[in-house]
Amino acid sequence: MLDDLKHSLRALRRTPMSSLAAICILAVAIGASAAVFSVVDKVIIRPLPFEDADRVVVIWPRARAGIRRRLVRSRISRSGTGANR
Repeated sequence: MLDDLKHSLRALRRTPMSSLAAICILAVAIGASAAVFSVVDKVIIRPLPFEDADRVVVIWPRARAGIRRRLVRSRISRSGTGANR
């Protein structure tokens, strides 16, 4: 195993630009995956930071006037276990 490590270090010294490119690509990939995980963790995995998070609704108007407003409820209230049965 020590011989493999020596061989790989010699190969890295022979082609420094390729080694630098590989190291930069690895750094960017690790950083991007950490950023995506932190967004998914905050948005999807952890619960909302207030009481009765399953009763939260969002209301927004349609683009044209005169059309009914849309009501989006959480999955729990859509499944019939919320306040509006």
